[in-house]
Amino acid sequence: MKAINEAVNKASYDYPYIGIGTNFENSPLHFHSEIEILHVMEGEIFVSVESERKMLKKGDICIILPGQIHSLFEMRQIRLSVIKLFSALPLYGTRMESYIFDKDSPHYSALRREIKRLLSEDAEKNIGYQL
Repeated sequence: MKAINEAVNKASYDYPYIGIGTNFENSPLHFHSEIEILHVMEGEIFVSVESERKMLKKGDICIILPGQIHSLFEMRQIRLSVIKLFSALPLYGTRMESYIFDKDSPHYSALRREIKRLLSEDAEKNIGYQL
């Protein structure tokens, strides 16, 4: 199966893409130039990043680096935040030991705090903020 280059929901240098979905559509193999952060707020979703495959449940965080082939499949009704960040660093080809962070992961608290901060800033933005 071939992976497609996703060209929708792009982040820019100045602004991230932030979306919270409740009716998630399955996403076949794809890749993009942004860093993608998934945070499962409710439900379960199956994620595949490169050769790592795992079921994400409520509270879990997944970080996908630029150029990494990944797919997502909803297992139970889900509420998911998706944040895409433009990377000023050349991260293509970079790999992490694990892409999945749960409550037992050492960096989980810091990641969750920053996700909450980004979502809060997005919710509180003024009309015309991009201008």
